[in-house]
Amino acid sequence: MTSEAQCSGYSQLLLDHPKMKIGRFSCPAASPDFTIAGAISLPTLVFPVTPTYIEKAYAKPFLSDATRVNIYDGVQPYQRQALDPRGDQCHWFEFTTKDFYQALQLSDFRDFQVSENAVNLDQITIQPKLFLTQLKLLSALRNGELSAEAGYEQGLLLLDCVLTLQTDSNIACLSAKKRNAWQALANGAQQMIATCPEDNISVDWIAKQLNSSAFHLCRVFKAVFGMSLHQYRLMLRLSLGLVRLMDNQSITDIAMNMGFASLAHFSTAMQKAVGCNPREIRRQLQS
Repeated sequence: MTSEAQCSGYSQLLLDHPKMKIGRFSCPAASPDFTIAGAISLPTLVFPVTPTYIEKAYAKPFLSDATRVNIYDGVQPYQRQALDPRGDQCHWFEFTTKDFYQALQLSDFRDFQVSENAVNLDQITIQPKLFLTQLKLLSALRNGELSAEAGYEQGLLLLDCVLTLQTDSNIACLSAKKRNAWQALANGAQQMIATCPEDNISVDWIAKQLNSSAFHLCRVFKAVFGMSLHQYRLMLRLSLGLVRLMDNQSITDIAMNMGFASLAHFSTAMQKAVGCNPREIRRQLQS
C-alpha cells in the first residue's frame, strides 16, 4: 500500500515506524488509476469505509465494506471495481511479514492456512466497537497524541483483536503452565519499564530481551495487566511525576526528566489522568 499509494497521492501516511505503517487511502472511482492504485506489497489489514468489489488473483471476488476487515498478504495481486462514486476509501495497517505471520501462528484464530506466505483468508467480520477502536487510533496518530513506538504497539494490539475476534483476553482460561509463562513474560516487561520509566525503550527491544516477539509480548502484557505497555509506562511516569511535584523542581524539568516530549505533553496527560494540571496539583500538594 505504501509505495505506490504514497507516490500517487492517494494515501495519507499517519504512522511511519520501521516495522509498521498506518494511513488513510482514498481513490475516486473516476480516477484512471482506480483499478490498480495502492498496490500492496506487505501484509496489510484494511478497514473499508466505502463499498468496493475486490478481485484477488486465484480467488473469488468479494465485497469490501465497513462491516469487515480485509486481509492482504502481500503475495496475491488484486484489482478493484467501484460501487460508489467516492471510489475506494479505507484505513490501512501495514505490517512486516515477520510480525504478521508470527501473529497468525500465535493467534487463537484458526480459520486460516498459510502456504508460501499466502493466507486463504480474505475478510473477517467485525463489530462496530472494533471499527471504532481503529478510528480512535487513527485520530490519536493524526493529532500527534502517540509516539511512533506507541502507535506501533497499538497497531499490534489491533491486529491481535482482529485475529482473535475479541478485545478482551482472559488468562484464567489458559492452562496453568501457559498462564504462568504469560505472567512471567508480563512481569519481566513490567520490571524493565519500572526500572527506567523515563527511557523510551522500544517494544522490540523489550521483547528481544525476553526472548519473545513484539506481537506476543503486547498481547500477553495486555491480557495480564489490562493495559498496554505504553499505557503502563505513562501511568508510571505520571505517578512519579506527582511525587516530584511535591518539591521545588521546575515543572518543565520534571516533564523532561520523566520522558515526556514537552511540558504541554506532561500537562495534557496529567489533566486527562487526574483532572488537574501539574501547576494546580503542585499548589494542592504544597498548600
